[in-house]
Amino acid sequence: KPDVVGLVGELLWLDRLSKLAPTAACSWVGPSGSRHDFRSGQTAVEVKTSLRSASQATRVRITSLDQLVPPDGGRLFLHAVRLERAAKGEVSLRVLIDGIRRQLSHDLLEYFDNQLAEIGDLGKVLDDAFSVLSQETFEVRDGFPRLVPESLAGGSLAAGVASVSYELLLDFALEFRVESDVAVALMAGNLR
Repeated sequence: KPDVVGLVGELLWLDRLSKLAPTAACSWVGPSGSRHDFRSGQTAVEVKTSLRSASQATRVRITSLDQLVPPDGGRLFLHAVRLERAAKGEVSLRVLIDGIRRQLSHDLLEYFDNQLAEIGDLGKVLDDAFSVLSQETFEVRDGFPRLVPESLAGGSLAAGVASVSYELLLDFALEFRVESDVAVALMAGNLR
């Protein structure tokens, strides 16, 4: 079953980016197995989406040891979206997909549809509705709380350990918060 919550977050970012740069769809590389969700030139954005929980702390799940490693010589931003399921919420996959599709040329429409196909059958979750509680962007740079290969003795996982995932508490990354427009402008500038 597709991760509808994660996909809503990624499409919120793509919708915002597409309004500034019509070719933004080609920067969405996450569904095809890229390390980051969006990549344009030397700028990458990783979108992490979570549902409102009893805990007030915003937690995001990092799914690999290199997910928060910036591109070589580039910059990486983590965009954190917090959603709440709501019967009359303002966003759904159908609303986001339809809105993005209207902005795309034929070639980009094909690319976008292929990326959606990589995710799987969305039919049963297209109309799940959400309210957006918050969106925050952080620049991932030296000092950002994360696990990367350099965090490990020898720089790699121990024999027999296949992968690492962990939860990151964004309350410990507040000093790395930036205006989302910074990342949007960098990405859009590379796409024009």
